[in-house]
Amino acid sequence: MAERLHAEDRSFFYLNATQFMGALNDNIFKLLIIFSIINIAGAESAGKVTAVVGMVFVLPFLLFTPVAGVITDRISKRAIIIAVKCWEIIIMATGIIAFYLHLPMMEYIVLFMMSMQSAFFGPSKYGIIPELVEEKDLSRANSYIVTFTFLAIILGSFLGPFLSDMLDGTHYKAAFFCLLVAVAGAICSFMIRKHPLPQPDKLTPLYRFDSIFTILYTYRHQRTLMFSVVASMYFYFIGAFMQLNLIPYGMEILGLTQEKSGYLFLVAAVGIGIGSVIAGKFSKGRIEFGLIPVGAMGLAGSIIGLSVVVYPWGILSLVLSAGISSGIFIVPIQAYIQYKSPAVHRGKIIAASGFMGWIGILAASLCLYFLRETAGVSSAKSFMPLGILTITLGIFMIRLFPQFIRDTKNMLTQMFTHQT
Repeated sequence: MAERLHAEDRSFFYLNATQFMGALNDNIFKLLIIFSIINIAGAESAGKVTAVVGMVFVLPFLLFTPVAGVITDRISKRAIIIAVKCWEIIIMATGIIAFYLHLPMMEYIVLFMMSMQSAFFGPSKYGIIPELVEEKDLSRANSYIVTFTFLAIILGSFLGPFLSDMLDGTHYKAAFFCLLVAVAGAICSFMIRKHPLPQPDKLTPLYRFDSIFTILYTYRHQRTLMFSVVASMYFYFIGAFMQLNLIPYGMEILGLTQEKSGYLFLVAAVGIGIGSVIAGKFSKGRIEFGLIPVGAMGLAGSIIGLSVVVYPWGILSLVLSAGISSGIFIVPIQAYIQYKSPAVHRGKIIAASGFMGWIGILAASLCLYFLRETAGVSSAKSFMPLGILTITLGIFMIRLFPQFIRDTKNMLTQMFTHQT
């Protein structure tokens, strides 16, 4: 007979289900808003719409994550999770109305509120894990959270275009699915077990943006660690730029609808998963820095290829290649941040790295807006400066850390020696 599930295991299961549904809604709803506003404003506005949606989506994470982290230390994390999940139901219901009335400004406001509740959910989601599982299971629990978050991104990248396409662009009907997901997430949040309230002896001021940059300044002399934080931010910059630009790109180059163009990022997301698995296989229990130059150059070549290739299968291959290269690039970087951060400040450094990632995402939206609206660059040609920048940073990285090339040579030598 199977061992009976403990209360802690059940609580973590419901926490993971809650966060999975929240991440799923984030990705579906953002795409529905992009498709809806493009329908209203016209296909020629696709670049501008995706850039503005990207900015609106990321701003709440930058504005409210610090205060959310402090609040998490003051009151019950379970109470915060339940509150934001119930708040999500109201937001999704409001979104249905915005879609039905075809009001772009109202849709932007709803998107902002959705991101705001996600920003408040994040610190509680991670902060409650040590209260639900034993210390020896923390690593496994966090890996489940990350895995299911990534699965939600992939599934959301598929369901957003699929629902819009299947329902002939009646986005308010598609948003009912988001409402059902929000209700399911709220129900799961109530199933998380109660735990003692925190006893805050020292209350940190609500807004402490300075703490994010102070911790990075403290470790500024650890060059490889700081490089990893910056490289992680660049990964998020690249990912956000591709997700936003692939929609107008598919419309302009492949002649697809905005919904079908949304499937292109699904290909990239699958590629990131494949690349992550490949990186894990090559690492073999260690942090393999030799993968970083390989991933960076593969990513640069794929992005530049997207600016010149016009054949559908070639484009799909390049999008997949960009995803695979991204996965190979990011795995050793994230592992190094977690491994090399001193235990006493590990949480703060990881949080600061995550915050810098959101800055990278915002920068991607601003960069895309500048290229499209100010410089008048097409979606295809917008990839070219990104590829050149990636090559430039790759060369700078190799000059700054020549050991990466040695690691790459050693890795390839061992691989071919093992094969022969």
